[in-house]
Amino acid sequence: MRGAPAIGAAGAYGIALAAQTRIAETPEELLRELESAARKINSTRPTAINLSWATDRVIKTIRAKSRTKREILEIALEEAEAIADEDIRTNKKIGEHGATLLQTGDTVLTWELSEDKIPVTLITDSTAGHLMRRGKIDKIIVGADRITEDAVFNKIGTYTHSVLAKEHKIPFYVAAPTSTIDRNHHEKDITIEERDPDELRYLNNIQLAPNNIPVYNPAFDATPIENITAIITEKGILHPPLTF
Repeated sequence: MRGAPAIGAAGAYGIALAAQTRIAETPEELLRELESAARKINSTRPTAINLSWATDRVIKTIRAKSRTKREILEIALEEAEAIADEDIRTNKKIGEHGATLLQTGDTVLTWELSEDKIPVTLITDSTAGHLMRRGKIDKIIVGADRITEDAVFNKIGTYTHSVLAKEHKIPFYVAAPTSTIDRNHHEKDITIEERDPDELRYLNNIQLAPNNIPVYNPAFDATPIENITAIITEKGILHPPLTF
């Protein structure tokens, strides 16, 4: 599963699936079980906000609209489908706004866009600085798993690229839906998810490092908002400083 909003939609469907499979005597008991399922789902990705945003939305809609177990089942699925459909429309809007920042001939370094016949060049992360210094990169667009007033949380390495972009005076954009914006927390409040240490110790079952070597393998990092040129959302382009 790629993309924080898509993960959110998957979480919403997880609540709908839980509603279908739970055995409960009363609507109240079923709702409590779904709330427990939501907490478990949310705990799998503590850094990304879209997951909890989507599951919370499903639970709140169930509370507001359902009176029977059947209504809970129907509303959970309807809300999950609505979130998934909205994600598609939101992505298209983000693309439309982001397109205003691109020029004819720009090469987008993103695998998925090759499906749309957009020219693509594959590089390693560590090649980016070399290409920036040689003037081969004129803008950078990344995603986000959570945006606070003072930082953008995205996959590990995003901060490094933002520093390189700032050094070479290259615009650094973030493309993300407004559901990724966290108005209640700051960078210091957010837990950075860590991946399995064996992802670095092993490759295709071949051991690369001793088991007794400590490993730090964060999945995300935080980029200071001052390193961001603008944030592209479905509602338009936002320029720092951000005030939520």
